[in-house]
Amino acid sequence: MIIEKINKNIINLFEIENKKYLDIFLENYLEFNNLKEIDNKIDNKNDKITYIYNTLVLDSIVQFYIIIKTIEANIKQENNIINDKSRDINLVDIGTGFGIPGIILAILYKTYKSKKQNSFNLNFYLIESNKRKCEFLNKLKSELDLEINIVNMDCKEYIRKINKKFELVISRAVFKMPTIIDIYKKYSNLFAFWLYSQNYQELLEKYKTKIELYFNIFKIYEYEINNNIYYTVVFLRK
Repeated sequence: MIIEKINKNIINLFEIENKKYLDIFLENYLEFNNLKEIDNKIDNKNDKITYIYNTLVLDSIVQFYIIIKTIEANIKQENNIINDKSRDINLVDIGTGFGIPGIILAILYKTYKSKKQNSFNLNFYLIESNKRKCEFLNKLKSELDLEINIVNMDCKEYIRKINKKFELVISRAVFKMPTIIDIYKKYSNLFAFWLYSQNYQELLEKYKTKIELYFNIFKIYEYEINNNIYYTVVFLRK
């Protein structure tokens, strides 16, 4: 499997275009979130913002780039599932927490869509069981005028009651392998994104049989944030 390395300059462009909105997110995040772990390490507010930005926001920007690349690749295929005429695509962030990456993706998409004529329509669903976190998400939705669906429900309950399938499925640091495959298989009808670090290959090999029951590996991306290397594996639903 060929691994595509993501150029840092591409990420920088998304940062510059969306700085005002990302700053609003960060201010709200600091105000609303109980950052005990960070508070024990960092006293200065600006240093906290930098820490959150470097550890959470930058990674979400990378995921947005990967999602856009994945959508565009599928639209170009003759046997595409994403219909090139309607271009209506549903994305779900399972266990979004305080909106990482879901809110960041929605912010970036709003700017992206404003610059692209006849772009596809990306519908966002952010699933979160914690009521307080959903209050935060709704506050940002209003303040940033985002077109997103916030679902205050446990992800397993949602799939039992709603049973909706999504073209794009993502979840950050909620489920470990192989549990994430059990979740993704219920939500996905096309692409699912698995974010991981160095030893992702060991886990892919360890759970190969289970993964291959439901998914093929569409692509693997490698990227660097603050001198650390990370990977996103894009699964394609069988």
